[in-house]
Formats: sequence, C-alpha cells, structure tokens
Amino acid sequence: MTFISIEFTILLAAAVFGYYIFPLKHRWFILLVFSIVFYLQGGISMFAIVMATSLITYLAAIWIEKTDADKKRKRRCILISIVSAACGLLILCKMYAYYGWKVSWFVIPIGISYYTFSIISYLADVYWKKDKAERNFLKYLLFTIFFPKIMQGPISRHNTLGPELYTGHRLDYKNFTFGLQLIVWGAVKSWSLPKGPISL
Repeated sequence: MTFISIEFTILLAAAVFGYYIFPLKHRWFILLVFSIVFYLQGGISMFAIVMATSLITYLAAIWIEKTDADKKRKRRCILISIVSAACGLLILCKMYAYYGWKVSWFVIPIGISYYTFSIISYLADVYWKKDKAERNFLKYLLFTIFFPKIMQGPISRHNTLGPELYTGHRLDYKNFTFGLQLIVWGAVKSWSLPKGPISL
C-alpha cells in the first residue's frame, strides 16, 4: 500500500467519514480503529510486534512515573532498559532488511524508525517530568500507530500530538479543503517522479 494507492485513498476517506459522524468525545477511537486496520495490512505478526512494544513502553512509562523521584538509579535503569530494547529491535529490523535475512515468523513493522523514536521521546519526557504517563492504553496505542504520520513522520511528541488526537474536532471547511488541496498536490508530485511512489 502506498499513500497514493487506491487502497490508502479508500482507507483515508472512510476514516474521515467515520471521524465526523461519531460523537466528539469518541472520535479518537475511530482514528485508532483505522490505524489498526492500516497496520493489519502487514499481517497479524506485524501487528503483534507493535502491540507488544506499545504495551511494554506503556507500562514502563507508568512505572517510571510512579517510582519516587529520590530513586533516581531505579528510574534511570527502567528508562535505559526499555530504550535499549527499543533501539535493539530497530537495529535488528534494519539488519534484517539490509542483509535480506529470511525468517518466516519475523516481519518488520511499518514505519519502525518513526515509531521507535516517538516512543523513546515519550519515555524521556515522562522520565524528565515534561509529560505525564498516559493511563489509557488505547489512547497511547493511537499515539504510537497513528497511520497518517507513521511512514513520513514527523517524530511527534506525546504532549503535543496526544491532545490533538484525543480531543474531538469539529469539521472546519477551510481547513478541510486546504488539507485536501495539499493531498492532491502531493499526489500529483508523486506521480510525476520518474521512479514512481515510494512503497510502504
């Protein structure tokens, strides 16, 4: 699936339609559903890896936040351990792709780099008390796998992107049409590239 494919266009259109017909306070859940659908395009194994890492980092952030501030060594050990594991998975995926290893059960999650750096920034912000640990796992999962930014970024921070995702927004005609113009212009530019669009 590519950003300018028919499949992605249908997915995006359905997500936008579903978002605006749901009540404001539940609109974040629609974004989560379609983000999961997007990830499931890569198969159950890929989604299982994403779910596992999301759950681990979700629990780790709460653990860090609940650990007394005077126990700096323990908090630091939790942070370093989880960040090291996340970076290790990223390196493994990059080596897997570079060397062309073939393991039937192993798949590289979509947007692994953006995904990894987003959760690392989140853990660091919780550690330095710049952000609070998210207590709702489903909302945290939405932050980690929000499908429009998972391949092209940017690497978002939870304390800026999170509130935008979790708060329902009303339809703004001006913003909607401007965004649609950007999408169309981006598609035209991609079609004009000599090598074609980048595959997801």
